[in-house]
Amino acid sequence: MNLTAPDFPAYYVQLDVTTDDQTLADGALAQLQAAWGPAWTPNDGNQEVVLIETLAPFAAVAARNLAEMSQEAFVTLCSKLWGIPFTEGSPATTTVTLTFQDTASNYYVPAGSELDLGGYAFQTVADVWSNKQPQVAGVQIVSNDTGAAYNGLDASDWSNVTLPVWVTDVATEAPTSDGTDPQDTTAYLDYASRELQLRGRMVVTLPDYEIVALDTPGVGRAYAATTAARQVTVYLTDPAGQPVPQTVKDTLNATYASERLVNVTVTLSDAQYSTINVVYAVVTMPGFDTAALVQSVNTSLAQLLSPVGWGAVAYGQPGSGPATWVNDPVVRLNKVIAVIGSTPGVQYVKAGSVTINGSVADFTMPGVAPLPRPGAFTGTATVS
Repeated sequence: MNLTAPDFPAYYVQLDVTTDDQTLADGALAQLQAAWGPAWTPNDGNQEVVLIETLAPFAAVAARNLAEMSQEAFVTLCSKLWGIPFTEGSPATTTVTLTFQDTASNYYVPAGSELDLGGYAFQTVADVWSNKQPQVAGVQIVSNDTGAAYNGLDASDWSNVTLPVWVTDVATEAPTSDGTDPQDTTAYLDYASRELQLRGRMVVTLPDYEIVALDTPGVGRAYAATTAARQVTVYLTDPAGQPVPQTVKDTLNATYASERLVNVTVTLSDAQYSTINVVYAVVTMPGFDTAALVQSVNTSLAQLLSPVGWGAVAYGQPGSGPATWVNDPVVRLNKVIAVIGSTPGVQYVKAGSVTINGSVADFTMPGVAPLPRPGAFTGTATVS
């Protein structure tokens, strides 16, 4: 069966299953008559007939669901199992300035509070506190759905949906942008069909090297890079984010030797680890114990800087491919501050209090494929 892109039906595969409710009901009645003999004649008043005719539409719906394999199912199959990228689309975003009704209280706007821009729904990304200020700038909002239609909007036509009543005005700091439409499903399936016909068990591209490594017991993460002409280095960690034993590397080297192109040299290497020390100071929400809050913040920092999770693909987007390691060598100060500030019980992070390895700046870890290790976290918490 050769389906060209313009001719795809709503379903991708359909089995030959009876889905007409009257046909299903007639078949059930015929089965009863065959079992009970010619003395039984169905009529509209029989309890059995009423029951069968009531259930037949439900059986028809179940049969249709059984018979049809949707395009979306094949998108998931191709993107998740075979790693053929599918673009889901992205939401639009911008930052806004919130105006509060007065400065008498420290007003709270929870993450997920919704507003409307020109008929399109947006929501705040993080919790916001007014800190007794009339306005708070730089509040990020994101569209509730993906698509380019969410771009180019501003607060000239905004309305409140679930923002707290103490927010009296919203001003966009730039028009909304970065919204993209999802990839056309039919075009993707047409492309995936051709792509699968070309695939064989041969290690050629950098993702191929990563996939083979991840298929090797004892390897938790892999990042492949071209280090010179016809030379590939694969950086590895075990499932706990630590260096891989030599025995595992020997097994992987043997696999590469049998499946790689003969003119490519493969080198296996451990990640280069950098110890990250953080100093910070926070102000607590009322009722929180300062010592317990510092411990909670330290736990959040340890999760952020864990080598097993650093650069991990966490959003589960179909089509994200086999990558389990997005190579990000920079420990960003703003990210560290955001993690500290989002810990439950933290009212705000004191300005200028956060340092990474002694510096109030981003820290770039050395190495081609570096990973962090949690170091010393020195925090202080004071009551508001």
